[in-house]
Amino acid sequence: MRILFVLITSFLSFASFSQWYPLGNNISGSSDNDWFGFSLSMSGDGLTYAAGAPQSWGLYIIIRTNGREYFGKIILQNSDL
Repeated sequence: MRILFVLITSFLSFASFSQWYPLGNNISGSSDNDWFGFSLSMSGDGLTYAAGAPQSWGLYIIIRTNGREYFGKIILQNSDL
């Protein structure tokens, strides 16, 4: 029981002090209700992202950032294939 208490207390302490901060502007899909961002993947270094919109004919976008500026540019999307 003591171990469970320590784990819960540790988790609550960590959760209350960790915060997420948005970077840059929102990235939106091609239309409303296309579920853009339903699938999302990030590279190990956190500089390349792939996002999909399954309700928009399978739209996906691969985006790269330099770490300072939010999402530098779209480097590939399904219309490029």
